[in-house]
Amino acid sequence: MSYRVVCISRDVGAGGEDVGRAVASQLGFRYVDEEIVRRVARLAELRGVPRAQIALAWMLSKPVVTAPLVGATRIGHIDDAVAALDVTLTDDEIAALERPYTPRPIVGFA
Repeated sequence: MSYRVVCISRDVGAGGEDVGRAVASQLGFRYVDEEIVRRVARLAELRGVPRAQIALAWMLSKPVVTAPLVGATRIGHIDDAVAALDVTLTDDEIAALERPYTPRPIVGFA
């Protein structure tokens, strides 16, 4: 099993690393998914959609049941989540997003 902690909506580079690391640190995790966040950002820019839509489209491409934690503080966040249903990633895009991921052990549950 593995877990994934990624702050997809944060801007990596413009102080986003600090925010993501702080959140991950508070949860007891290391923030090691920066390259994935960069790839999500690049793909979102190429597609002209928000990062959240790419992240949710990736999740929806998986055959397993998942439960994303969507921190909606504005109606636009819900709109983005719903719009992700219309985003279909190619196999190459999915592979590019997943390539830098390294599984890590589950922590916090004994």
